[in-house]
Amino acid sequence: MEAKEGGIEERKRHPRNQKEGKGKRDERAPGTIRVMSQGNIMADKSREVVLKELCSRQTCNALDPSLYDFEGAGLEREKYSSLQDYIEWTKEKKSSDDDVGITEYVTGAPGLGGLLKARWFDFRVNEMRLEEEVPVLLTDAASLPPRPWPLRDELDNQDAGFYALKPHFGKDVARRAFLFASEVFKNFTTGEGSAGELQRCTVNIGSRDPSGADKDFARFFPFLKVSFALPIQASEGSRTLTMTANQTWFKQRARALATCGGIEKVEEKKYLSFILAKSGWDTTTLVNKIASYLKVNARSFTFAGLKDKSGITEQEVRSYGIAPSRLLGLNDGKMKGVLLGNFKYVESPLRFGQHGGNRFEILLRHIRPLREPSMLNKTMEEISRRGFINYFGHQRFGNSAASMMPSIAVGKLLSKEDWESAVSETLRPPSLSCSPNERKAKLMYAKHKDVDEALKLMPGYCHDERVLLQALKDGKSAKEAALSMPHARLFKFAYWSRVWNLMASERARRMSMEHAVEGDIVLVRKDRNKSEAILTSHFSSYTKDGENTMRFNISNSNAPEIHFVTAKEEKEAAFGISEVVLPMVDEEVYPVLPKNGLKTFVRRLVGISSA
Repeated sequence: MEAKEGGIEERKRHPRNQKEGKGKRDERAPGTIRVMSQGNIMADKSREVVLKELCSRQTCNALDPSLYDFEGAGLEREKYSSLQDYIEWTKEKKSSDDDVGITEYVTGAPGLGGLLKARWFDFRVNEMRLEEEVPVLLTDAASLPPRPWPLRDELDNQDAGFYALKPHFGKDVARRAFLFASEVFKNFTTGEGSAGELQRCTVNIGSRDPSGADKDFARFFPFLKVSFALPIQASEGSRTLTMTANQTWFKQRARALATCGGIEKVEEKKYLSFILAKSGWDTTTLVNKIASYLKVNARSFTFAGLKDKSGITEQEVRSYGIAPSRLLGLNDGKMKGVLLGNFKYVESPLRFGQHGGNRFEILLRHIRPLREPSMLNKTMEEISRRGFINYFGHQRFGNSAASMMPSIAVGKLLSKEDWESAVSETLRPPSLSCSPNERKAKLMYAKHKDVDEALKLMPGYCHDERVLLQALKDGKSAKEAALSMPHARLFKFAYWSRVWNLMASERARRMSMEHAVEGDIVLVRKDRNKSEAILTSHFSSYTKDGENTMRFNISNSNAPEIHFVTAKEEKEAAFGISEVVLPMVDEEVYPVLPKNGLKTFVRRLVGISSA
């Protein structure tokens, strides 16, 4: 094979000849993604080329004014002709650091300024796998996975086959056929013998009419071949049923099992895992869009975290009950800025937070000019040495969206289950700049409670508001309407993320930022030293495991443990500041709070009254 123009290596195997569970996958060169090239031929293409093409499919509305979709936001491009004018407009549109709880810094180095996410390719995010601590990378957007064999379902199907055959042949013949089928199947699945050892079984079915029985055999016992015949002496009036093992069926299943690691590993693998690469979509909106396009419930998909809209992100998603070929079909351009691949079957869905963090690649443009070039190096050295507080950034709070949704305020009301207030806050007329139609629609609802007219005026990009108004129009309660918003969960995350930011700011303001202090939480793995704790910002539920230690309820044999820093460890500076973690508080899981002043601070902030 020779490298073709554009960094593509052609493959000879045609996708139409690629069946699920068949074919050996070729080794790919590092730094490439397998895609479908012109002529429906599989090809290995440079990751950089594929991701740039992914980004170029969307109309970028990031911070670069030359790329911003002013008309989509109801603005006039002529009013924002210069970069500085645009920056001033975004300052008015976006919330400040104080609004989202970002108030403290750990270095005294001068800021660099500049534009973040000026173009989507400037901001790249790869989710980290929890078990392997390696980034999620899309490498194959063209191949289908080997099909797993749901053995347990197949056995249940055979039980149903017995009752399907009873009306045709009676109880005795149906049982005889069922026992023969079970023996053939058992020999194959247990490896105790070959299906060929039981080549034939003949049963007398008397004068019964076998019409339609062949269809039931094909449905419930596809691994058998059946035939019906009159005896040589037709005057005797009895028929025979002959069953033989379908060797073709067993050979196909044997090949499928060989690629999947055997029956024991396959029978529980009912969830389809794939890597989702996207640009110009937030995770929740895209998953809902894919579900709508495929006409399935959005709850068929699970993912471990939310990824930014304004950037190129790669993360794992798992689905249930959806053929991989349907998902792979989305790569033909049906959805702009979306690429799916690396399909495989796994045993369980993903839980939110079940990942090892994220890896970022960030390009900062138009940085603030420094009087001395050496100052730039000094600033970067200071940041490398001291680090920075791992705040939730503005994208977590939805401030880059065209709609002026007050996500934090709405999320707080949803978390407190104040449904009426949540509806009112969602549809409250914004004080900041927004499109005229959005403002008219929200004023219509605020002043006159006219749902029909507000829905007519509400722009299409105000998706949550439109869904909310439609629910109210359909006569649903405030609770049902509020929870029907596609981003209701995201709004709650925005509120709890601000709580985390405020907690981090309080920790930086009141306590040492050189090392961990008494009562701080650090994470340690069972097979590592305490000094090798990992850094994260949130975790799942826990159980107590000693005076200063609590254990995660995570299905990972090497899961980290929660450890509270003691006074002795503070004095010895046993843990660095980068090893300190803070809990992600929410209304569903009671948080493990630090055993110091932060505990009282958080309780007062969110109204937690018990220890």
